Amino acid sequence: MRKQIAILLMILLAFGAKAQEAERTNILFLIDASFSMRKNWETKSKWSIAKETVVEVADSLKNSLGDNVYFGIRAYGHQSMPVHSDCKDTELLLPIAKNSSDVLKSRLQSITPKGITPLAFSLEETKKDFQGLEGKNILILITDGSESCQGDPCYILKLLMQNKVILKPFIIGLDIDIESLRAYDCFAGEVFNEKSQKDFKSKLHRSLNKAITYTSLQVNLLNSKNEPKQSNKVMFFYNKKSNKPKYVFYHKQKKNGISDTLFVIPDTYKIVVKTIPGTSSEYFTLDAAKHNIIDVKAPTGDLKIELINKDGEIHKMVNSLKYVIKKKGQHEYLHQALLDETQSYLIGKYDIDILTLPPIQLINQEIKGEKVNKIKIPAPGKLSIKTTLPIHGAVFVKNVESLVNIYSLKPKTTQEFLDLQPGKYELVYRLSSERKMIKTKTVSFTIKSLQTTKLDL
Repeated sequence: MRKQIAILLMILLAFGAKAQEAERTNILFLIDASFSMRKNWETKSKWSIAKETVVEVADSLKNSLGDNVYFGIRAYGHQSMPVHSDCKDTELLLPIAKNSSDVLKSRLQSITPKGITPLAFSLEETKKDFQGLEGKNILILITDGSESCQGDPCYILKLLMQNKVILKPFIIGLDIDIESLRAYDCFAGEVFNEKSQKDFKSKLHRSLNKAITYTSLQVNLLNSKNEPKQSNKVMFFYNKKSNKPKYVFYHKQKKNGISDTLFVIPDTYKIVVKTIPGTSSEYFTLDAAKHNIIDVKAPTGDLKIELINKDGEIHKMVNSLKYVIKKKGQHEYLHQALLDETQSYLIGKYDIDILTLPPIQLINQEIKGEKVNKIKIPAPGKLSIKTTLPIHGAVFVKNVESLVNIYSLKPKTTQEFLDLQPGKYELVYRLSSERKMIKTKTVSFTIKSLQTTKLDL
């Protein structure tokens, strides 16, 4: 894989001790010092850019956080030549302490890129560097390439996450190709791919400030089997104090099925998921010192209403019909959709009005989860009305005990075309020129699915 610079910010939790009144922040720079870091990018070598970035970030954070920020440095790939294939070439250059940016700069100046990239082993070693520290722990990984030693950084990361050592990272790259980006899919954090040194440094500053100020959150939307497989839903985060939406996100899962990581200000929220109808979580309080995982039940099933011909075969109309849906026994409609289209709804029972002519009312229809719930209705037929002279009239459908007016013809019409559901009907009309009601006439007719009935009056 072609190597490019990638910077991954991984925010680690506090190891069990309570934070001070003003929370301490521990920052470890894990820096790639392999031979490829000597290559130029724009006007300088990758190594020069890495050193400058570390010092600038340290200065900035020292100014903003003061004595509550602690720095350290671990490097890898700087002690052995590539020919030795040293897969344990990593060293803690500077333990995490109240080190100034000048000390960081001095330690970085003392090493020269030279070896390979034992990334997985180096990640694993960082656990020791943070052990026993109080406060919020942040790891910044600066690298221009992928693993050289057949190690599995994704596996190491998973172990660290399972043991509540680290959170999801930011990934900030410099003009990374698509293939290289895929190597970091497992980190499941935000991915930025910058095109210049200036953009690279700017993004690193903003992302690190975000990592310090915000906490990370993973929202799992659960299906009917309580599996985190729901996605592509709008979520509103309501702040408990104001009871107003603080954030809105469109839920996303990565290819590996893991929900995308969010970064929000630590507070007490509830999540309202805009399923149809909506669903919500209870209020929860985010822990600023760890990666938060929130499960919200949002079990949905798909509904598809299809038209069929007399042989039971699916028929699609040129002009799609619509339906409206409401919860069982309720008066207010929730949603309007087209027939022949699949629409997702929260599992449960609903009343559905299909806007055919006449309308079809379906009561107590159950929508089940993890499947497409199909409802089939007969495809309509056509009614053609033609007259020599203008008429006034109305179409009635024959019910068991009465006639129900379903359509009034246009005033003084001579021609009408209607799509009607299969059944028995009557047309009641009189010539527009006639002034006596006794001249009213009635015509009975039958509509069959996908057939045209002609009334030439």
